[in-house]
Amino acid sequence: MDMDQLVATWTLYLSRRARERTRADAEVNGDAAGAAAAEQALATLPVVGALDARRANAELVSRLSVQRWIALKAARAPEMLLAVIWSAPFNW
Repeated sequence: MDMDQLVATWTLYLSRRARERTRADAEVNGDAAGAAAAEQALATLPVVGALDARRANAELVSRLSVQRWIALKAARAPEMLLAVIWSAPFNW
C-alpha cells in the first residue's frame, strides 16, 4: 500500500470507532435519534477491521520513522548540534 492508502485505512478505522462510540453513548442515554444518526453515518463508511487498521498504523509509523531519520540527516550541518536538531518540533 502507498502512504495515501495507509492513511485512508487508518482514518476510516478511527472514523468508524468514533461513530460506534457515539452510537453506544446515544443508546446508553436513551437517545434513539442520536443512535439512529450514528448508525446511518456508520452505514456510509466502508468496514475496516481492527487488524487491518493496526497493520496500516504500524506501517505508517515505520515509514514516518524512516522519513524522520532522512530529514534529520538532511538537516544536520557540521556545525549543528544533534540536540538542536532533536529539539525542533515535528508537525506531522
